[in-house]
Amino acid sequence: MSSHSNHKERKMSGRRRMVFLGAGVAAMLLSALTAQGQMDGSQQRQREGSQDPWSAQSQYNQKFNADQCERIEGTVQGVGTFQPAPGAETGVLLQVRTQDGRTQTVHLGPQRYVQQQGMRFSEGDRIVLAGAPAQFEGREVIMASTVQMDDKTLQLRDMQGRPRWTGAMQGRQQDMAGRAGQAQTGQFQPQLLDADTLVGQEVKGRNNETLGRIDDLVLNADRDKVEYAAVTSGGLLGLGTKYVAVPWDELAIRHTDRDEIQSVTVDVTKDQWDRIKGFDSGRWPARADPNWRHPGAADGEADRERGGAPARESLPGTTQGEYRPPREDRTEGADRQQRQALGVLEDDDYRRVTQIDGMPVRNPQQENLGTIEDIVLDLREGRPVLSVVQFGGVLGLGLQYATVPWPALEIVPDLKIARIDATQESLDAIAYVAGNEPDLTQMGEVESLYRRFNEQPYWQTYGYVQGASTGGQIDHAWSAEGPYQRNFNPRQITTLQGTVLSIGAFRPAPGAPLGQNLTVRTEEGETIVVHVGPQEYVQQQGIDFNTGDRIGITGSRTLFEGDEIIMATEIQTSDRTLQLRGRDGLPLWGSRGQMQREQREMQREQRYP
Repeated sequence: MSSHSNHKERKMSGRRRMVFLGAGVAAMLLSALTAQGQMDGSQQRQREGSQDPWSAQSQYNQKFNADQCERIEGTVQGVGTFQPAPGAETGVLLQVRTQDGRTQTVHLGPQRYVQQQGMRFSEGDRIVLAGAPAQFEGREVIMASTVQMDDKTLQLRDMQGRPRWTGAMQGRQQDMAGRAGQAQTGQFQPQLLDADTLVGQEVKGRNNETLGRIDDLVLNADRDKVEYAAVTSGGLLGLGTKYVAVPWDELAIRHTDRDEIQSVTVDVTKDQWDRIKGFDSGRWPARADPNWRHPGAADGEADRERGGAPARESLPGTTQGEYRPPREDRTEGADRQQRQALGVLEDDDYRRVTQIDGMPVRNPQQENLGTIEDIVLDLREGRPVLSVVQFGGVLGLGLQYATVPWPALEIVPDLKIARIDATQESLDAIAYVAGNEPDLTQMGEVESLYRRFNEQPYWQTYGYVQGASTGGQIDHAWSAEGPYQRNFNPRQITTLQGTVLSIGAFRPAPGAPLGQNLTVRTEEGETIVVHVGPQEYVQQQGIDFNTGDRIGITGSRTLFEGDEIIMATEIQTSDRTLQLRGRDGLPLWGSRGQMQREQREMQREQRYP
């Protein structure tokens, strides 16, 4: 049993340029006239490209002809970068040796988007791609729409050739533009969950098979977000235990309260899980490998299996033909900075939640104020929101607690303490006993605690809002105008009956709010994934799905990230119907859906005054 388990048991009884113009007017006029008369083609391209060179309407993307798409198999000979227009954001290209011996230059998409998809290409990789030939800077290239490597598919364009990255990249910018207003109107509501409750939870896979248990949560370097959950499986008495760093965004967590969890699932099969290599428990990584699902992708194992060269990465911003050599493992005997640069945690970094748990709390006057009893997370983003400080009492009796804003705590690794600018009296003023906790479901209560400690919640600091908040704007990735909705094909509507095998989560685009999906076994014996809708919207409808439920599904059969799925329009349970889209396929969440609902209410009122 881990030390955290013992610590957790002990706690259970306590609580459940500005530019200056110096030239003369005549000189400026002459310069302006000269510039107007002498602008050449490259300058024009730069002007156009600076607007949005990666957009679907840009000159670059207009080169793509979906009618000329072809299938190409080959081996990656090199990884480099390019720009669709001068000054534009960097894109990724591959040099591919095809089966007939030709060497083709393949354009993928914006480097940022490719990285967000967790795809990394190296010399020697065997790939299959679909793409269309085009002329770029006087040379023929292949503009890819999809790339397959092993069992993973990188989706770059839809069937009409429209780039998929526009929604993923522009949606985040649009979301940021609307954050401040929604936070100010009180529409943001974090979903709070005690970290201590999550540690120790069983994790299940796609087919409801047990994968392991959450051993710990690891915060990023700034300690403002959970990077990953360390999930353990196998072993006996700590020997032979496998540790896997599962990215936070991959966890689908269903809960009813801060300290009550229904299920934790990860969208992998047991067979996939067993092939994942994991990490050494003596060398915890600072972050999860984006290729964590694909064993060997990060260390060249897959290349060696194919008889190829070890994996090599392209440096961000490098040009075609420049590579990063394989990284050497120099952690043995290296100093702290070297180890951190290699992404290995030091024991005194205290990024692990279980090591922060139980840490002494002191003020600047070195007075002991208590210990950290728990960390309260925002479930949707994995951001610490609050910390619970425990103090007082004798032999576990008379313990008191104070909930303080997470930013008010400073973790001091060298001293292995947490520091807070407070006095014992200020903690006494907000103290409570077990069973009499403050109601943190009320935003006013949380923000009052922040004001008391002169701190500001992250959703106000960044003008943050995430998801389809009640009365707010739906995230662009989920909107009727977003790229995800384009997958819906109203000509492929189907109706079927089946049994729910498991409940999971997915994202319609990188960084988008989580959506709910169901893995369903149909009456005909087919197993298929059904996309329901944004998790928050589903929760607002008051319908919970459980393993074993018999349901009826109406929706569009389509492809998502290379897999066949159903985008549901309606799901019927034994006693209720969950409406998700209208007959035209438009989602009922977001602005258009809200307008439709309001129109129906008005018609009902007119009919029955």
